[in-house]
Amino acid sequence: MISEDDVTPEALADEYPDWEPWLGIDSLWHARIKGATPPVIVTGEDLADLRDEIRRKVSRLEEGRT
Repeated sequence: MISEDDVTPEALADEYPDWEPWLGIDSLWHARIKGATPPVIVTGEDLADLRDEIRRKVSRLEEGRT
């Protein structure tokens, strides 16, 4: 697991290879599951927040919740 200080888009993509992170024009970080239909997207204020949101979403999906 990467530390909060070491969160980069590349490190996040390595930790969650099924997710694609990007910085939106709204100055928020976004990530989506590649190829998911319907799209599964989370957002965060920074990369550490985005990583936390991805973790929450993955946990919900594993539990069968959305």
